[in-house]
Amino acid sequence: MRDTPRHFVFLQGMPSPFFSQIAMKLREAGCRTTRINLCFGDFLFWRGPNAVNYRGRYGAWRDYIDRFFVRETVTDLVLLGEQRRYHREAVAAAQARGIRVTVTDFGYIRPDWITFERDGMSGASRFPRDPDAIRRLASMVAAPDWRPRFAEGAFQMAWRDLTHNFANLPFAWLYPGYRRSDQRPHTLIYTPACAWRLFTNSRLKPKADQFVRNLVASSVPYYVFPLQLDFDFQIIAYSSFDGVAQAIEQVLESFAKHAPAERSLC
Repeated sequence: MRDTPRHFVFLQGMPSPFFSQIAMKLREAGCRTTRINLCFGDFLFWRGPNAVNYRGRYGAWRDYIDRFFVRETVTDLVLLGEQRRYHREAVAAAQARGIRVTVTDFGYIRPDWITFERDGMSGASRFPRDPDAIRRLASMVAAPDWRPRFAEGAFQMAWRDLTHNFANLPFAWLYPGYRRSDQRPHTLIYTPACAWRLFTNSRLKPKADQFVRNLVASSVPYYVFPLQLDFDFQIIAYSSFDGVAQAIEQVLESFAKHAPAERSLC
């Protein structure tokens, strides 16, 4: 008797053909794939068969996705970020049913790289926290291939993101129960802010590059404090901070009290 093929369900992903391409390869390998569109932007960026549209209320989503998992004999769930609305409930339902969950994100480890992890990332990651354990893992794998394989400019990423979000405004009536899955401000507020940031980044980049070159050439020991946006899930889901300003204040106070005098904080 032939084994039942694995059934992969895709929820929201990057505003790009990436998930569609993965699904195509899975179908070529004999797997079954289904996409669940939650909004019109999702519909725009899916290329392939077996797409269904969820048009119900957010409050009814957990029951819907749980029944869908059982009815369609789902074996795998793939999504972008486990803390988004809809994704939290889907992950919980999948794990309760023994369904494999694969979470993806971009730029998480290194710019232009796409990260895949089982069950979740950041605070939900299975990646070890102990430095010695990380070193042991590193010693068991070959050196990574750092050669660039894909080119994705900031403008192209921004254009796709705008297309996804603005398409949801005039076509909201097609998905009347949809609520934004992330915690970003409204599209009409967030978009001008992003445009301004892209413009200022292009002007500041030469100065920033020169600062980094000077810092490396100086041989001064330094620590890097990576920042997040206030609505990033690193802050709102996996930290006790109310916002990035609170985190900056705590880090600066701790650094001033405990860091060696010859160290710098960047």
